[in-house]
Amino acid sequence: MLAVLLPSAVAAPVTPREALLPTPAALGAACLAGVDAAAAPARAGEVEKYIFTLSDDDLQLLGGEALAFSRCRADGRAPDAPWSAEALGLRLVARGAVLDLADAAAWTAALVIDDAAGRELARLQPTSVDAGGVDSWTQDCDTGACGWEGANTYTFGLEGLTAEQRAAVQADARVRVEVTRRYGLETFTLSGEQRGD
Repeated sequence: MLAVLLPSAVAAPVTPREALLPTPAALGAACLAGVDAAAAPARAGEVEKYIFTLSDDDLQLLGGEALAFSRCRADGRAPDAPWSAEALGLRLVARGAVLDLADAAAWTAALVIDDAAGRELARLQPTSVDAGGVDSWTQDCDTGACGWEGANTYTFGLEGLTAEQRAAVQADARVRVEVTRRYGLETFTLSGEQRGD
């Protein structure tokens, strides 16, 4: 699992297009920063500038740039062939506390793309989910009653976007993240103010 840090600087505006479908140049720059961070471990935290913090520090979206940075840092080099934003997809990390791991396993997430008029164009379900697993959750008995603290990870593929959905994202459509967890349905609209750079 990627280490996720709370951003420390005010974010520059980033459009949904830049978040979901960053350009090949942006992905390449993030990858090179990751390669540099592999050579200088103290720079590993630079990934935070590519992360969108949607709710305090407990709900974070990692777009293509964050994933490119992390993969290139882990590999210590750039890939032989550049990645596409669609191939990298997105990763949502939802942190929290539950009394039973079954509660964490029941959390859900969806990525919703709306057009300029607010009409829902796409509701993307995760292509893979790591929810309620003991590898991502630890038992906490400090308060007298035992519970669990940890995170679920939801990965979204973007390769199946239709031409209409892609055009809406390119035109800076509204992108929402919907999560059902401890308080029921929560909806967050993606904006540049949530990004750590």
